[in-house]
Amino acid sequence: MPPKSLPNSPHHDPEEGYIQDLQEANGWLFKPRGLNIVWGNDDRYWCLPPEGEDGPAELKGVTWFEVTGSTKENLKRGKKYEISFLVSVNTGASCWNDLPIFIMATVGTGGSGRWKRINLPIQDGDNKFEIPEGKFLIDVPETECDDSKLHFGLYEVWNASWKVGLQIHEARVQEVKENYENDAL
Repeated sequence: MPPKSLPNSPHHDPEEGYIQDLQEANGWLFKPRGLNIVWGNDDRYWCLPPEGEDGPAELKGVTWFEVTGSTKENLKRGKKYEISFLVSVNTGASCWNDLPIFIMATVGTGGSGRWKRINLPIQDGDNKFEIPEGKFLIDVPETECDDSKLHFGLYEVWNASWKVGLQIHEARVQEVKENYENDAL
């Protein structure tokens, strides 16, 4: 299915076939084309995998770094969900040693949010690793509400430095069965 972006929009909107329902894990797997990527429709800034292919979205260079996703369905009330991204940093990467990025999440469009600062472990080669290190959890309120969809993302929009070389392989949202009181919102 074609992206929902306006014809001349520089941003990539999520495409339907790239968000997988992980029924057994009570969650979702977002491939790069299933994410909203600011500047993602402009190949000067991002290289997205070809339609129908499974590969990373590669950041060529931006000053405004924003990659987000949203669940289509409401989350289960009273449950905890873990959010993570599988990424790699290519050998031509720059800026990531000195500049943290942030993972943020909210339940509902007006809900309270949670964020965590991430310093990327720069590695030689294209080794994939999960961020953030440790659990990043968000609680869904017990109370009934019309919108309990999850909105999440990776951001670095506060520093005007050019960010280069990060590859986004996937994002994952899944219900957590164990009790992680210290990490939850």
